[in-house]
Amino acid sequence: MVQGESSLIANYQDLMENDNRDIIYLTFDQEVDNAIYFPDSTWSEGRNKLLEAAKEKDDYLYYIFCDDDIKFTKGNWDEFQNLLLEHKPAIGFPVVPVTRKKRISFLEFQLYDKPDQQMIAYHMDLISDNFILPYQEHLDEISWWGSGGVIQQIIPNFYKSSSIQFNTIQILNLKHNRYDIKNMKDRLTTCIKWFENESSNNMKISMDPQNYIVLRKIIILINTIKYFLSYKSQNSIYKIDKNKLQNLFKDDSVFIKQYNSINVR
Repeated sequence: MVQGESSLIANYQDLMENDNRDIIYLTFDQEVDNAIYFPDSTWSEGRNKLLEAAKEKDDYLYYIFCDDDIKFTKGNWDEFQNLLLEHKPAIGFPVVPVTRKKRISFLEFQLYDKPDQQMIAYHMDLISDNFILPYQEHLDEISWWGSGGVIQQIIPNFYKSSSIQFNTIQILNLKHNRYDIKNMKDRLTTCIKWFENESSNNMKISMDPQNYIVLRKIIILINTIKYFLSYKSQNSIYKIDKNKLQNLFKDDSVFIKQYNSINVR
């Protein structure tokens, strides 16, 4: 699912559909053949519209979101897809510039719980739970990074042992500073504060530390080794534990309401 400017969407036309994948495009600035046109939509609104279209089209094992300005510097689309099918994580993603410092170069993949949203794949169980997605559109009024920042809080609490960065796949984003970055850190903090208010005292709130890189890589390595030793026996089912959900969020939380809206028991 590719979302972006009409002029950049054209760069993805060589990404052909096949027996294992379908492709859906969305533009927000002008209409393009074979693409959803969602004029003046925000980042989260566009991604949610793509998700709706994909769910209506078919049932998929993975739902892959992609911005319009990525370039592969290592690997390609097919390799990324094959790695997803081989390892079957809850969430899978490539190395991006902001995560490169924490990449362990001798590992084909590693656990990582603070992924960037430029290109990211979610397992079908996460989609059907209606919990981590859809994106929180209202946060776009504060920061277009807000909904992604909230997901970076959810993953360590729910999917830490099944969120995989594929180190053999690396991408760049070619278009910088098209979003308003004024007071970005403060506005992102406001979004995280909103998430904290939705959560119970049991939720762990943390930002991705940019210091102590060596120590963090050692921890990642240890956790990845544990995952590697056990993942072949895992059944790759990632349905959310309702009791854990209720333990980590307040009863009137948006996330509880989202989940309950389609998971009536």
